[in-house]
Amino acid sequence: MGLSGTLEILGKMTSLEQVWVNKNMFTGVIPNLSNCTDLFDIQLRDNLLTGVVPSTLWQLPALINISLANNKFMGEFPSFQKGTNVVISGLNSFCRRLPGPCDPQVTTLLKIAEALEWPITLAENWLGNDACRGWTFVTCDPQKKNVTAIDFSKQHFVGTISPAFAEFGSLKNLFLNDNNLTGAIPDSLLNLTQLQTLDVTNNNLSGKVPLFPPGKVTLKSEGNPFLVKEVLNGAPSPGGDPLSPKGQPAGDKNANVSTGMIVAIVIAAILFLAIAIFVGYKCIQRKQKKKLATVQSSTNGKEIAMGSGTAGGSRRNGDVGVATELTIGSTRRNGDGGVATELTIGNGTAGGSIRNDDGSVATELTSQSSGDNSEAQYFEGGNTFSNEVLRQATDNFSEKNVLGRGGFGKVYKGELDDGIQIAVKRMELNLKDKKGLKEFQAEISVLTKVRHRHLVALLGFCVDGHERLLVYEYMPQGNLSHHLFECNESEGNNPLTWKQRVSIALDVARGVEYLHNLAQQSFIHRDLKTTNILLGDDMRAKVADFGMVKNALDGKDSLLTKLVGTFGYLAPEYAATGRVTRKVDVYAYGVVLMELLTGRKALDEKLPEEQSHLVTWFRRVLINKDAVRKCIDPTLDPDDETYANILTVAELAGHCTARYPSQRPEMGHAVNVLGPLVEQWKPSRDEEEDAYGIDLHMSLPQALKRWQLDEGTSTMATGQYSHTHTSSLGDSQSSSPTKPSLKL
Repeated sequence: MGLSGTLEILGKMTSLEQVWVNKNMFTGVIPNLSNCTDLFDIQLRDNLLTGVVPSTLWQLPALINISLANNKFMGEFPSFQKGTNVVISGLNSFCRRLPGPCDPQVTTLLKIAEALEWPITLAENWLGNDACRGWTFVTCDPQKKNVTAIDFSKQHFVGTISPAFAEFGSLKNLFLNDNNLTGAIPDSLLNLTQLQTLDVTNNNLSGKVPLFPPGKVTLKSEGNPFLVKEVLNGAPSPGGDPLSPKGQPAGDKNANVSTGMIVAIVIAAILFLAIAIFVGYKCIQRKQKKKLATVQSSTNGKEIAMGSGTAGGSRRNGDVGVATELTIGSTRRNGDGGVATELTIGNGTAGGSIRNDDGSVATELTSQSSGDNSEAQYFEGGNTFSNEVLRQATDNFSEKNVLGRGGFGKVYKGELDDGIQIAVKRMELNLKDKKGLKEFQAEISVLTKVRHRHLVALLGFCVDGHERLLVYEYMPQGNLSHHLFECNESEGNNPLTWKQRVSIALDVARGVEYLHNLAQQSFIHRDLKTTNILLGDDMRAKVADFGMVKNALDGKDSLLTKLVGTFGYLAPEYAATGRVTRKVDVYAYGVVLMELLTGRKALDEKLPEEQSHLVTWFRRVLINKDAVRKCIDPTLDPDDETYANILTVAELAGHCTARYPSQRPEMGHAVNVLGPLVEQWKPSRDEEEDAYGIDLHMSLPQALKRWQLDEGTSTMATGQYSHTHTSSLGDSQSSSPTKPSLKL
């Protein structure tokens, strides 16, 4: 179907017995259905419903069947009564897999989301029960695990500012600018003793602005025409002159005149000071340019500018367009709402900055005296770690903790004092001013702008002398390549099942789709491969290694770049011309699909030449679909139903690796193809079965049959309870619920 809107009307239908609204576009929350006491069957799957599942739904006395799968629900996992046939798997974002309260910080963020009318963006990216593990828009202190910054800028959010923000006692920065928020700024924000910045510009807020302690909180509130500020004499000022004759109290004219004179003097002094600063700045800038001109030199087409103190200079590499400048350390916001930070470490030494392809500065890193072991400074949207902390976490970068090696150096496993496991990428010293440094800068530049549940999260970094360290969330199951090509059953490592493979494929597709189309800027990964796909304990996948990522400039079909990537995954047009588009990632993704299907590497020199290049060989096989069964990984051993799904994925892999970019689909198409397969092959969860005494994916008659076998009986007790199910809304025959006849 294609119905949209909310389901609010259902709460007023007190005689309601059955609701089937599957596969539509309904949004909003589940209404209060407590008056629908005869409701026994409610099917809400495959919509865009958000919010928490209300307890009024759990407690409906007649409820037998309910399906909530593939929505955007958040919060506590619902606790339905035993005997209720529940289907709840899919795309929902509950904080836990079992009933029980969420973490206090998660609960607070849910209150905030409720005030914002449950944005789908939050439901898609706020997963799990730890707000400090990769939650989009949220920054935490890495040691204390407290929320320190929230950035909702430019998200088109509606609703109000929740008083619950005040529950984050460690909150320092709160950015709510450029949305459509209404209502007042809550007075409870005055309780945030560590608050430094509050930005609510360009909304539709009203009421009085809370009086924050002067000089302690930077408050930005422009662009809210109905917001009323308090002036020193206590009179509200919506924008006019607070000292106009209409506002004068009787008998107090002299006081007002004196106040007016003071205001005039202050304004004049500020103008004079601003002019003096501007003139001084111009003089200093002129002197610095003269100093820099005397020491500039050119090497291999790259201009290197050096100076003393806090002098500024720049260089540009014509090949890649990466600009670097030396500057005084400070923190500021980009025009797109992102945060730019310049890190100045050491005594007036040279440094550099990362500039995006659009010219905006993402993060500036300056070098530090090698004898200084102080911490690198903080960048917004992530955290910094001292070298000492990371050495302690990795046992002084012990070889026994090495997770992998690459052209950049090594990756180490580490554990912080609070038990959190991390992965630390350590750049080789001899690469610090060459390719490795560019990759280091690129990863910080990209990962401070993009956060998604299927992209490995950057937890922070360290710049200390010659050390360049990146800190990531730890993915305990390693990379996909290991599970496909190095799995040894004799060591207790089972090969990946089809369920796991198709779920991994969908996770990767969603992560790359986000990079291409859904992030604030569009990016091209350029090095997508199985070794850059990491797995968690639940075998869910995240895309990693963003050192080669390129910004896809709007309005340009392709970018001319240096050739980077891995042979076997390179699209033909990219290898031939160096021109890169999003379809380069699509091609590499198709190769990954083929590896998942066949268990073979993209390039394997051990095989005969006609079979060594996976794409060429597999595309020849696809011509005869009957031959595909002989080419898939023998560990899969599929039945007919599974094989039908394998053919679907094989066909998708063929489309993704088409010779010409125009013939390849967008990543969103891959998500649409794989999504239904993952739902069909959703693994069962033992925890859910323990919670209810049944498997939530069973039909009710199947569950009763299992209870019967568990009790060792062959007949049920006397008694009867039955319902006849009919549908007035219509659906396919295959999705109709079974008519249960329950003998209890």
